[in-house]
Parts: sequence; structure tokens; C-alpha cells
Amino acid sequence: MGTLRRAALVALLLAPWARVAAAEPLPLLAAVAQLECGQDEAAARKALAALREAALPGLGLPSEQLGTQPPVGVHAAVLDIALLGLAEAAERRPELAGDLDALVASWNFCLVLAEGHVWDVEVGTKGPRRLWPVAPLPVSGEGLRRWGLDPASPGNAPRRLPASEQRLALPGRCEEGRAGGLYGFVPAVPSGPLPKVPQTPELPAELFAPPGEQRCQVPPPPPVEVATAPPSRDKKPEEKKEEDTPEPVSAVSIPSSTTAVTPGVPVAVRHPLPISGALFVTQRLTGEGQAGATVRWSPVGQAFVRVSLSYQLLDEFRFTPGSGRFSGSWGLGWEDWRPNTFSFTLNNWGPVRPDTLRSYWEGMEFDVAYRVPLPELLRPWVDVGARINAPLTRGPALGITLTGKPLRHLYLMTALRIPVFGDAPVTWSYSVGYASYRPYTLAVSYANWGPNRLSELNLVENGIFSLAFLWAPR
Repeated sequence: MGTLRRAALVALLLAPWARVAAAEPLPLLAAVAQLECGQDEAAARKALAALREAALPGLGLPSEQLGTQPPVGVHAAVLDIALLGLAEAAERRPELAGDLDALVASWNFCLVLAEGHVWDVEVGTKGPRRLWPVAPLPVSGEGLRRWGLDPASPGNAPRRLPASEQRLALPGRCEEGRAGGLYGFVPAVPSGPLPKVPQTPELPAELFAPPGEQRCQVPPPPPVEVATAPPSRDKKPEEKKEEDTPEPVSAVSIPSSTTAVTPGVPVAVRHPLPISGALFVTQRLTGEGQAGATVRWSPVGQAFVRVSLSYQLLDEFRFTPGSGRFSGSWGLGWEDWRPNTFSFTLNNWGPVRPDTLRSYWEGMEFDVAYRVPLPELLRPWVDVGARINAPLTRGPALGITLTGKPLRHLYLMTALRIPVFGDAPVTWSYSVGYASYRPYTLAVSYANWGPNRLSELNLVENGIFSLAFLWAPR
């Protein structure tokens, strides 16, 4: 009885070879055979074009039938033969070697090579899936090795390697300039069952990325008992985008008086750096012009300390020899750019005079600000902030800041200040400008920090132009 079983197994494995003469070669192997064995160069180039156009998006490779009509798929044994033939054709036809290398490099082997195995693959109505191969590899994986494809480390771009000095004793492929032998291989045994009951996965488009960027982390089919479990949701890279994109005008640092020295001058904080700053010049439409520098130090997280120093150069757009003087400003606190966060800052926008001790603290303002979260579609275009402003020498007030960003780095900002006690009027301020918040870029703005009554447009009085060069250590 054992002898009969062994005889049946041998007959099963040899069945493909007994049918070679009668069976039509698979179109994939016929095209490869034309490249390696054919004598007509025009026919070889035609076969190359057919292979180039036959790769299927859902498979990453040409199917055995070089078409989209069922059955669509490829057996590992057939692919192994095809790769061996293409490697040999590249050596026999040096004029086509570059085209053949590019052809194989354009294919994606992520479905065929995974989990340390070589798989048969078929594409059905529910997408591609891997099948456990039953038919043996007639060339013992030599085709895969000739292109440096290793099932243990998939995802690498295929590269053609020279043939080993000790060539395997493989069945012939070419006979007197035409295909024969191995190119007539037809898998007689269908692919076997999967090692696990599958739930066909959705294969992402990234799976079929260009060579060298292939992503082969195709999830294995889940076991039956966990097949209905919801897939884990990885954090998308886009969810981190807000942390890297500061608003062009701070919703926190809006001065409450027209004497401010440096507000509106941005500091290079697009990516958190321990030290950043700006060199700037400012000119008021009805007042002095200054040149100066501001430095911001962030010791940890969103905490910061800021110091600015400027020198008066002009008065009413005229040089004023002998009347120039130094002034400055400072600030510290925790300033967060992300939506749905709070910031706490203490600022003295100046002018702080080196010769007047009182000016160091007299203009202090404490701010508690909240950046309002907006729908994702609005975030690239609009920012909204709310704050409580408490100056040392004035009554507290509530504030609302609205920033529109019609272009990438162009902004228009307006802010309302609503006193909490007393009969002080509601005032507003505004600013328009360009700032990318990247080091080694220029920023320009026109602002009117007021205070302006709601009935006043006030385009000239208190208006101030600023030009700044943002910097940070490399």
C-alpha cells in the first residue's frame, strides 16, 4: 500500500512535465521566453513592452495570464522561473539589460514575499490574498536569488546579481533559438489553503510605492476568534501637524497701549529651539523710528523668557542727531500655540528706560489666554483666541483675537479689549503682515495697537511699520 502512495505522489509531481508538449505555455512565461530565447530583436522588445504594461495595481506584478480577466494571480513557482529567465536574458542581451533591470525594479513583491515565506497570490472580488503554495519551485528559488529577493527581509528594491559560479543543474529553457522545457511549466496542483482563516485585508496604496520605498508590512490574516475585532488605529502623521505650525500673530501677546516697543515683531519659533530671535527696525507714522534686537530663550517645553533692546534713530521720518536713546521690553511665561490650550504670560512692552527704574515694572501686563479649537477645515485659514488681560496700572479686561490667513504666511489680525469694571470704552487694535516664523526669513507688518475706539478706523495715528530678520542658531 505504501508503494502505491509513493507512486501516486511521484506521478503528481511529474504531471506538469508530462503535459508540457500538450499544454499552451502561460503568457507570462511565453513573454519571458521570447526575451531569453528569441532571435528577433523586434519581437523581444515587443515582449518587454507587454510585460511592462501588464503589472496590475492590486497585485504589483503581471499575472500569469498577462491580463485582468480571471483567473488573476501568480504562482510562486511561475514567478521564480520568470525571474530566472529575465536575469539570463539581461546577460544574453546587453542592449536590453538596462530595460530589464528597470522592468523588475518597477514590480512590487510585497504580496509574494512575506513572513519568511514565498506565497502564491490571487486577486479576487475582495482584493488580493496570499495562498499557501503546494506546487514545488522547479528552479529552487534561483530566480529570486538572482534578483536579491529574500523572503526573510522583503521590501528591498530588486537588484540583478551575477550568476553563481556553481550553477544549478536546471532543466533547459531554450532549444535552437526557441522556448522549451522549463518555459512550458504549468502548475498542475492548485494552491493550498491558507494557514489561517482569512479576513481579506484592505491593502493600502503605499504598498505599491516606487522601488526602494516599498512598505511590506501587510498584516497577516487574523485568527477566526479575533477576526471581528476592530483594527487598531495608529496615530496619523497629520494629527501632529498643529504642533509644528504656529499662528502668525500671537493670540496672547497683544499690548494694551500705544507705547509698546516691540509687539508685532515675530520670533523664530516654528520649531522649538532653546534660543531664537530677530533683528528689527520699526517706524511710527507719527513718532519715532527704532532699530533693535529681540532674543527669546525657551529653557523647557513652551516656557520662555524674552528681552528686547532698541535705539531711536528717526523722529517723524527724520534723523535726530543727539536725541537718540535706548529703550526695551521684556516678557516671560508659558505660551502654547496648539488649539485647546492655555497660555500664561507676563509682559512689559515698554518703553523700558535703562535710566528709569520704575519703567521696568510699571508697564507690566498679565495675560491668561485660550486658543479656541476650530474644525479642521478652518484651521489653515482662521485662528481665534480669548484672553483675560490684567495690567498693573489699569483695570482688567476680556479680549478676543481673530486672525485670518488668506495665504500661507499672510495674515490679518484684529483684537477687541472689553473692560470688566468701570465705564472705560471697548477698544480694538489690528495688524496685517507677512511672517513665516522660520529662521533666516524676513517678516513685515503694519499694526495699530491703539487703544482705538470702535468708532475710529485710525489708519495713521499710532500706526507702526516693522521689518524683521528672524534668526536662530543652526
